[in-house]
Amino acid sequence: MSSIFRHIETNSSIIFRAFIISGIIIGVFARGYTSLLLTGIAVVVFIIGIAIRFYYAEKIWANRKTTMFETLNSPEYLEWQQTTIEALYDDLNITTLYGKRYPAATISANTKTQYPFDQLLGPLEETAVQELSLNRHQRRYLRILKSSLRYPKLKGFALKEVKLDAKGHIKRVDARVSDFEQNIATAHFLEWELYNLYRKRNALDFNNGTLLQHLKKRALYHNGRPAAEAIRKPNKAFPLISVQALIVYKDYSKAPQPQWEILLAKRSDEVIVKPGYFQFQPAGGFELFGAESDDIEYQIKQGYDVRSALFREYAEEIFNAEHLQYRTNSADSGSVFSDENVKYLIKLIDNEKAHVDFLGMVVDLTLLRHELSFLILIDDKKFSKTSFAGSWEARNILSVKPNELKEVISTGELTCSSAGLLKLAMKNKRLKALGISKKLVEGTD
Repeated sequence: MSSIFRHIETNSSIIFRAFIISGIIIGVFARGYTSLLLTGIAVVVFIIGIAIRFYYAEKIWANRKTTMFETLNSPEYLEWQQTTIEALYDDLNITTLYGKRYPAATISANTKTQYPFDQLLGPLEETAVQELSLNRHQRRYLRILKSSLRYPKLKGFALKEVKLDAKGHIKRVDARVSDFEQNIATAHFLEWELYNLYRKRNALDFNNGTLLQHLKKRALYHNGRPAAEAIRKPNKAFPLISVQALIVYKDYSKAPQPQWEILLAKRSDEVIVKPGYFQFQPAGGFELFGAESDDIEYQIKQGYDVRSALFREYAEEIFNAEHLQYRTNSADSGSVFSDENVKYLIKLIDNEKAHVDFLGMVVDLTLLRHELSFLILIDDKKFSKTSFAGSWEARNILSVKPNELKEVISTGELTCSSAGLLKLAMKNKRLKALGISKKLVEGTD
């Protein structure tokens, strides 16, 4: 009997349509003295169809989500995706790390951008979230992801434009207020388009020159511009900015000779996006430390602080500061700086035992989302004895020697944003002076 119900659940969408169509046909052909009886049967059949659909609705959407993410994480899809991305963005310098290519591009920082990065962000001109009209495809995509969207209306900061200097380096980043739902509907939706194109790839007639014709929202994002220009200034899209950092610290527990090590996380199997992948943490969204209902202009402007966003992710993902994941009381955005681990890092920076450098930006070309990327370099005995708890998103937190990082990464998959971050870090002057860059590039002592 249980197998019958599983069959109904799996095919409930088809059964629903069959009942509805049957009810309509019966109703249409009901004639004569049997019309009342047949009409009654039609109504019952119609109601049964709706009941089946309603009862299994959540499971239907859950199954669609599971199928989608299984496909997105499959080797076959990832190979097709990389080929497709390179065809779409053949005028960009696609990230290559240790002989492997990733769907990411990088933009280097202007060396004048220094901690605490007061000049990195342009002025926040508006604090209200703009109205966005969604089409049925976007609404469908949001419905599939509904169970995974914890705080869809939580406000954050979406890229408006990246301003470059004469050398093509980042001079300033302009942003506007948005929320996670708009980000999903206009940026993550681009991956949904790729997924659907992959499913239809054998039935459609397209080549590299006609790809964008089948990716309408991506084409709208590009707005007829060269890719290098389009990724710096989104059109009709609200891609939330993220922050990420490579943490390099000197481990004094390795007596008698302290050694530099790099923090690397193995993502949990419980996460939906890239489960089991290696990732440099902290990494997370540039969003308010607040609640979904927050709309006070001063509070939003107070949260428009890239240093606060980076330090919040640092405390949350390296030291499992659960109180910083989502605000459940009346604390303001500035309370991030009262966290003990954040206060200690700031103290180290003030005493020049730690440095935070802005490296540039990594663009995930599957979503056309942007990650402000940093280096956190720490030389402190007390820090090296700290226990790195990690957050629920990480299965493991590893401390890896620079010369062994290449080998460790080769045993699994690395997120494309982390690949771009490491490529930017290899060019950092501090890491070059310490001989760390050479070890990272060559993977040798």
